[in-house]
Amino acid sequence: MFIWLIILLVPSLIQYNMVKEGYVYFRPVEFYQELLSGFIPLLFPLFMIVIYADNIVSERKHDFILYTRTRIWLPSYIWSKIIVNALMSFVLSFLLVFLPFLFVFYIEPHLSFVTYSPVGTNTLSATTFDQLLSYGTFIYGVTYASWVAVNGVVYATLTMLLVLAIRNPLLSLALPFLWYHISNFVFAILKIEIYSPLFTIFPFGIEQQELWTILIPYSILCLFIGITALYLYKKPYEWMN
Repeated sequence: MFIWLIILLVPSLIQYNMVKEGYVYFRPVEFYQELLSGFIPLLFPLFMIVIYADNIVSERKHDFILYTRTRIWLPSYIWSKIIVNALMSFVLSFLLVFLPFLFVFYIEPHLSFVTYSPVGTNTLSATTFDQLLSYGTFIYGVTYASWVAVNGVVYATLTMLLVLAIRNPLLSLALPFLWYHISNFVFAILKIEIYSPLFTIFPFGIEQQELWTILIPYSILCLFIGITALYLYKKPYEWMN
């Protein structure tokens, strides 16, 4: 629980103190998006790794799974671990972006810590997911938080499966994090950064894109998960022992 509090509060508080002054905001959504820039996008995969992966790493290291299969049907045990991992990562990543949303749109207006400038003749910038604002602020907040949460589940699930598939815990834990940052770099070099993991989860540094673009890196990760799961299913004795 202590780790959860650190992940949920510390990055947002640090970012809040950095962006509450010295920036020009016309709308609360701009402040919200600035609040989710910085630490949270950079460390997002790491947050999904630390909340539960250490548990499965410990079990793997001490051959707990090997001994467990004599007492319980192993697929049932693994599935229960995957489900718990998915639920925890979904809730954590959802709250990671939804709590700042509640603060910016429903609490901060009563405190007036942030001053919003009149729009006037200024052209308002739009980012991906802003199109959901036409359905209402709350719909925007819930939908976007759910999207981030789904990605959190994907990174957490992939990490867990890699821990089972690869004996080296450092490598299995590092691969999703490395994929996230290296692919961002490669996509930027190829000038297709709109499809990068960073900008499809936290699309605040580029102009508004069609919503289908966010599915590209997500689909790649789902493919990785499918391949890893198939390996674990087809060759159980290679990773159990």
